[in-house]
Amino acid sequence: MYFFFLKFPKLMKLGATLALLVMLTSFLEGKTPDEMALGQWRIGKIILNRHDVFDTGSPLDRVFPYTLANKLHVVTKEYYIRSELLFREGDPYDLFCIQESERILRGSRFFRYVTITPQEPLNGIVDVHIETHDVWTLGILLRYERVGGKNLYGLGILERNLLGTGIQLGGFVRKDIDRTKRGMTFKHRRFLGSPVKIFGGYGKDEKGREIDIRLEKPFWSVQDWHQEGTSVFASDDEGRLFEGGEEVATFQEEHLVVRTEVWFNFHPHERKVRRWGLVHHYDKNEYDNFQSELPLLPPLDHTESVVALGYQFRNDRFIKERGVITFDRDEDFNLGWDWTLEFGPSLEAFGATTDGLYTRGVLRKTWVSKDIAFVMLQMEMRSRYQNDHVEDGIFKVVQHNVLPNWWLGQTFTATLNYKTSRNLDPSKQFLLGGETGLRGYSVRQFSGSKSLLMTLENRKAVLYDWLQMVTVGWGVFFDTGATWKEHQEPSFDEFRSDVGFGIRFAPTRSVRANIIRADLAYALNENERDSRWVFNLTGEFVFGGRSERKFDL
Repeated sequence: MYFFFLKFPKLMKLGATLALLVMLTSFLEGKTPDEMALGQWRIGKIILNRHDVFDTGSPLDRVFPYTLANKLHVVTKEYYIRSELLFREGDPYDLFCIQESERILRGSRFFRYVTITPQEPLNGIVDVHIETHDVWTLGILLRYERVGGKNLYGLGILERNLLGTGIQLGGFVRKDIDRTKRGMTFKHRRFLGSPVKIFGGYGKDEKGREIDIRLEKPFWSVQDWHQEGTSVFASDDEGRLFEGGEEVATFQEEHLVVRTEVWFNFHPHERKVRRWGLVHHYDKNEYDNFQSELPLLPPLDHTESVVALGYQFRNDRFIKERGVITFDRDEDFNLGWDWTLEFGPSLEAFGATTDGLYTRGVLRKTWVSKDIAFVMLQMEMRSRYQNDHVEDGIFKVVQHNVLPNWWLGQTFTATLNYKTSRNLDPSKQFLLGGETGLRGYSVRQFSGSKSLLMTLENRKAVLYDWLQMVTVGWGVFFDTGATWKEHQEPSFDEFRSDVGFGIRFAPTRSVRANIIRADLAYALNENERDSRWVFNLTGEFVFGGRSERKFDL
């Protein structure tokens, strides 16, 4: 096998040319005129106070293994922190730039806490104090098991803040029951000190391989007036379909996606985002060697080559809260409306299988009720219209409700994940089971072209920042969900449910602030296992599922 995109040298030349243009415009970019009303004050000194991972003032900071951890960890470089700021010494004082810079630094995930505090003005000069608390950014994979006479192992390393420079670099090898996976990644948020962000990932196993390359100059600030980027994703891999948790079909799939986009913000405003974009999206799928135990339709080759007009709408009303999704991190929530729409023709003249229309949209909104209840909504849709009907139409809704500290320090969450489709491509299906949040059931036990999952959980932290490493708590939960086929009517009889309890762990000084769950679930319906009791240990539940790339550690 060989990489599919190598068959298209013209596309690769186009991508290389666009990449050079992205680099050139980003390096030569100058400051745009500031149209906002600024005060008479100016920024004086920018004073940084950078804390190591274990620099809390506690006696534990001075004993092993905390001293060793601090020696191994390189504190985030001062020049990197300054490169993320939207203001410089001598600039006019702008409180919005200071607030947005704090959000940008927090979004890098290298810091447990970030605070930017303007000092009292003196003779028209405002000094700015920046305090950062680093987290542990080195991830190490060490694994050995012997199961059923087979050796399973894993060895890898991933540094997300290499030598404090903001560079991510890692590689690994992992042997599972039927595959040995190898992968590596590289990411730099500020390539060569420019506004350009780059990413590269490569992974392979016995069934195929994947490569992902991205180069973009993003909107670092709402005041930036343009963004451009290009990306290439190529894979040559085995696809699988499941029924009742069992593999029922396999096929070989070659997939190529080339995306190039340019966006403009013609009237920058500190609280409003109104951007227009031009996008070319090329998506080619070829299938071979389809084998099925059931009478299923084989997937058909198809290509999209879309020239789309895009529009982004966002009102910025950010608030900062601590410990809503996580146990103890500062988190930013935008209470304004945020949506993006792309719409345009897919043209046979540009390489598409047939002429058609392409639509893609995303909507996000967060509501806060009396500062105690959070409702986070995300809706996504995409489809292509060709041959006089909708093909591969997908609509997703995720609603996450959080009631932090509602009673005696407890947090209640309710998550709803709904997916539906119309004429879903035969190579795709929605899966539901133990790996996607229905914790009392087998992996991939349910499949279909529609799915609904609801989870309720109540948790409480009982040991906060224990040994300066982890917050420990407990949780009780209820899950219920179902899947349906294309023309099947939803029925309550199809729902499967479970209840359970478990322990919650949240690393307090790791770059990954996700809650680790050790759960014991009891299936309220038949789960096709020897016991209805199921134990799950997972570092990150993405309720409703996610796709994992071969280069993900």
